[in-house]
Amino acid sequence: MCFYLKLYYRISMLCFRFLRSSFVKQFCLFFFVFVSTSSYVADVFSAPSWQLDRKASQLAFVAVQSGLDVEGLFEEYQASINFHPDELATSHIRVVVEIASLSTQSIDRDRVIKSAAFLDGASYPQALFETSEIIKSSDGYQAAGTLSLHGVTKGIILPFKAQIVSNKLLASGVVTVSRLDFNIGSGQWLATNIVGEEVRIIFSIEGIGGQ
Repeated sequence: MCFYLKLYYRISMLCFRFLRSSFVKQFCLFFFVFVSTSSYVADVFSAPSWQLDRKASQLAFVAVQSGLDVEGLFEEYQASINFHPDELATSHIRVVVEIASLSTQSIDRDRVIKSAAFLDGASYPQALFETSEIIKSSDGYQAAGTLSLHGVTKGIILPFKAQIVSNKLLASGVVTVSRLDFNIGSGQWLATNIVGEEVRIIFSIEGIGGQ
């Protein structure tokens, strides 16, 4: 019994001396400073998050049918926006669009566009745009990312302008895509003499919060 008490005492003293050693103190101090600094840097240098003001924002498109412009809107979409001009490295944008919300102010035309002949909203109910990098350009910004539409994912460059005014994010841009790149249009609609190949996507958004 006495042997075990002595052994327990010696082990306890060794543990106590180890915890009091300068190495352990320095390690604990380093770890504390590292964690604290990392959290501080993340808080200070992360691009703020913006909440989309739906009433002040718009996601539109312009296609060409028989040589005439056809304008339309997507009325339902969700956007996750982290952006600041001084923090482009941590800026990120993700937009999910509901195909069923497409409207060109023509019931018959909307039905055709949403059908399997074009967007096939039943099989592909959402489109997704997500950035991989945002950089400064000569006249604004460029968002490099991917657009997933109609079961096809393609890389695109989205040029846009943005500014922060009175704690609001104001951004707008236009990008042109080819519907054929996304396999949109079949049968008689594959030819581009009736429905043009290029579609302009136009957006203007207002973000609030900046948290």
